[in-house]
Amino acid sequence: MIKKTITALLLASMLLTSAGCYGSFSLTKKMYNWNGTFGDKFVESAIMWVFIIVPVYPVCSFIDLFALNTIEFWTGSNPVAFSSDKETTKEVSTNGKTYNVIMGNNRIIITQTSGADIGRSVTLHLDPETHSWKLNDGSTTTTLATFCKSPENKVRLYYPDGSIVTENLTQVEVAGIDR
Repeated sequence: MIKKTITALLLASMLLTSAGCYGSFSLTKKMYNWNGTFGDKFVESAIMWVFIIVPVYPVCSFIDLFALNTIEFWTGSNPVAFSSDKETTKEVSTNGKTYNVIMGNNRIIITQTSGADIGRSVTLHLDPETHSWKLNDGSTTTTLATFCKSPENKVRLYYPDGSIVTENLTQVEVAGIDR
């Protein structure tokens, strides 16, 4: 149910953005810029598709549209400039449902605080020790991508059907993992 709600909210956000609502979309740009640090167009494209399917980019756009761009409009600054050791909490309400969004500490947590699925949560988390992006839907944790440093220098992308695609990383891409 929460996935259907998020999908509907994302579609509504796209309609609103095409109607003239404009902001800096800082979170989405940061995610896109991070995706562009790998240097190999095939790896970057694969990660982009995984982040669209999972849906990392749509969630980032949703957060930007309904929370960050609104805050930016009224305050003149976008709170996405938070550091990785600081958490920022925002509340988003739509269609009679309210979501609490926590950003920072290498993660984004979206929790429904009112509506039929109250308490349901989705977390996207970067584990700096294993260099893995993980998605937790409240019942299962799924690894989306793992960056394997020396001596392998590879990225492994984990797909919902269970398949794993492994791509080689250049030294520049490996150096980008430590940033």
